[in-house]
Amino acid sequence: MAGLVNVVKWQVPVKNHDDMIKLMSGGIERDGRGIDEQRWHPENILYSKTRTFYRVNERDPEIEDWFFMDEYDDPELFKQQIEIWKDSTDTVSYAKEHHARWKRIAVPGSFDEKQVQFNEIEPLTINFEPFARRQRAMQRENDPWWCLPKEK
Repeated sequence: MAGLVNVVKWQVPVKNHDDMIKLMSGGIERDGRGIDEQRWHPENILYSKTRTFYRVNERDPEIEDWFFMDEYDDPELFKQQIEIWKDSTDTVSYAKEHHARWKRIAVPGSFDEKQVQFNEIEPLTINFEPFARRQRAMQRENDPWWCLPKEK
């Protein structure tokens, strides 16, 4: 079954980079939630992988563009996760507090309240094992497909 990726985007002033990492790891106040909690209690998480990325904004070098992706092996799990969160008063109250802290660190108005989901096109998916990638990298030196023609 094809998977699903859920994406959330926002911006962070460069000066707040480390604070955003702290908040996402477990909270500025170290409230025990966030990535650290997910590492310690994977049984509570329905997605198979989460990743966070950033880059310097092309128009303003004092701003970073951030996003995270949660990957679900089964799109139905995403729907279940949303329903669980919506029905949990603990999760709803925590989310309000967490988002308030998040917004103090992020660029005002940059947090995209809409989450965007992408469905995987399974026939176009390849999962490479790390060993296979290393083996292939070692072969590239003599590979005419990979190497550029040498100048004469």
